[in-house]
Amino acid sequence: TWHIGNTYTIISVREILGVKVMLRDIRITRNITQSELAEKLNVTQSVISEWESGKYMPNTKRALELAEILDCTVEELFEKTDKEAEWAT
Repeated sequence: TWHIGNTYTIISVREILGVKVMLRDIRITRNITQSELAEKLNVTQSVISEWESGKYMPNTKRALELAEILDCTVEELFEKTDKEAEWAT
């Protein structure tokens, strides 16, 4: 949550970083439930949900584990958005 003036604005990590998390789409195409993925990573199902929503981002170790479990690359898990492209220039 960021305090701006007299109001509070909820800003997700994905909005700050300009990254779209593709975890949900990839997980679904692999026919893996959030609960199954959580069990493989030894985290709660709510952690997976928060990663998929972009509320939080997995750390580097977890991103590598996700990529291995889902048989994809880390780059495939995170897609750059226009906002990120603007910040990079």
